Amino acid sequence: MERYITRANWRFIIATLLTCNIYGQFESDKLSHFLGGYSSGALAYEYTYQKTKNKNKAFVGGLLGSLVVGSAKEFYDSKQLNNSFDTNDLLATFTGGLIVSVTFNILKKNKNEKINNNLVRNYRKYKRKQSRKKEK
Repeated sequence: MERYITRANWRFIIATLLTCNIYGQFESDKLSHFLGGYSSGALAYEYTYQKTKNKNKAFVGGLLGSLVVGSAKEFYDSKQLNNSFDTNDLLATFTGGLIVSVTFNILKKNKNEKINNNLVRNYRKYKRKQSRKKEK
């Protein structure tokens, strides 16, 4: 039976809850840009990772996803509201994408990494058993 909430979704939920604590310290506009970059970066990261199975490409995909969404939003705002292009809003959006990409990159492990960790762990257990046998 398939799980409804995968590990990636749990990471997204937990990281979103952790970032909600900083709500009172920023303007609401910057916070909405940050959360927009965070969510678009998460979607782009997961999409790129599913396609390539490469953490480095997924990291770049998350950054580019948030940058594209932030740039599009700023161009839209500058045309609609007759304002200038606000680079601080773009920076807030990019920061959200950067944080989620770094978080996912740290937490996500490839199958090969898991296999290597299990091999190393089992080898160390074997060596400890061998050294205990020699001591007796």
